[in-house]
Amino acid sequence: MNQKLFLIILTMLLNLFAGCTHAKPVPDSPIAFMEYRVDNATRYPTLHFILRRDDDGRYWLTNASNCDPELAHAIEVPASFAEQLKQIVVEERMLAYKEHYISWRHRHVCGGSAWKLYIRFVNSDTSVSSSGYMVRPKGNGLKRLESLCLETWKNAKQPEK
Repeated sequence: MNQKLFLIILTMLLNLFAGCTHAKPVPDSPIAFMEYRVDNATRYPTLHFILRRDDDGRYWLTNASNCDPELAHAIEVPASFAEQLKQIVVEERMLAYKEHYISWRHRHVCGGSAWKLYIRFVNSDTSVSSSGYMVRPKGNGLKRLESLCLETWKNAKQPEK
C-alpha cells in the first residue's frame, strides 16, 4: 500500500473515532459539588445552580439565576437530591461528556446560548467538566439536571428575605 493511501485511510479512521469518548467509572462516593449555568448574552446567567456539600454532609443548593451569585439565596436540600443527581450522571453517561461542544455552523452567532457544567465527587479525582456553545451533548442529561434543580427549588421552602 502506498504511503498516500495509508494516510488517507488513517485520517478517515481518526475522524470516525475522534468524537467517541468512553465514560470513566462512577465513583462510589457522593457528589461534593455541582455547578450548572446557562448564559444568553445577559448580565447574569439565565440559569445558574450551585450545589455544595458541607463538612457535616449537608447539601446546600444556591439559585443564582438572573442575579449576582454573591447575593443569591441558598436552601438546604436532602441528600436524596444529590443521589438523584448522581443517578442522572450514571443514566445519561455524563462522565463521557466531552470537554467542549461547539457548533461550527453557529460559531459566528452573537448572543447565542452557552452552558457550563462541573461536578466533583467526595474523595475522588473523577469529575465532569464540560461546556458548550449553541450545542449540547446527546441525550437528556442537561435537561434532566435543569428539571431537578428547578423542581427542587420551586417546591422547597424559600429563605426569608
